Amino acid sequence: TVNFNSSCGGFTSIILPRQSMVETSQLCASQIGNSTCNGGTWPGMEQHTYSGIVVLSPPCNTWTMSWSSCCRNAQVDNLTAPGGLSTYLYATMYSGVDSCNNSPTFTSLPIPYVCLNQVVNYNFGVVEPDGDSIVYFLSPGFEDATTLVPYAGTYTYLQPLPGANAVLNTFNGQLTFTPTAIGVYVIVVRIEEYDIVTGVIKSTSIRDVQVVVQNCSNLQPVIDSPGLYNFCLLYTSDAAD
Repeated sequence: TVNFNSSCGGFTSIILPRQSMVETSQLCASQIGNSTCNGGTWPGMEQHTYSGIVVLSPPCNTWTMSWSSCCRNAQVDNLTAPGGLSTYLYATMYSGVDSCNNSPTFTSLPIPYVCLNQVVNYNFGVVEPDGDSIVYFLSPGFEDATTLVPYAGTYTYLQPLPGANAVLNTFNGQLTFTPTAIGVYVIVVRIEEYDIVTGVIKSTSIRDVQVVVQNCSNLQPVIDSPGLYNFCLLYTSDAAD
């Protein structure tokens, strides 16, 4: 069930039918049959896609779409009593600015598995089909529209991981961190979409992901100093008479 609330007081909800389900387990092809989705023991993931058409009435300049589900993974380490917490996701559409806008789309898998004590560079893979400008922010997690999830110990939404501070590039969405403890950690990112010409905000949305830190027997490749050198960019252009 997805709820739609407007700044004018309008409200509607719709139960979206499921259109498809595909397994997206991050395993080698030869091991897919051994995922938990197939009765095995290796970590399994499924992607379920729901869609529908909603008529937003009465007309209003701002609509917020939201969805919630209980309960979160009880194994999450940076939240207090996570097994009793809900997940709440929302997106805001400023239809008064642009009544025919495409929202940015997240393309990366939402459960990255990373290695202990190794530098991680994770990108949310946001695609914006209209060519608008996107800005990224770390955000708190939500239980409902007005309630934030409680973070455990010294964790905060700006410091959601053990070890060095997580650094989010606000322009390209690249998240860099070095985890120093095994566990499962929630990270939430909010993106804001702006018209590339006028600079007016057109939409906001969030993504709530779990990062799984594990011991790894492999090491990341290292680029020997001085790295890239004698680098040149070749540019070609087809010109019409």
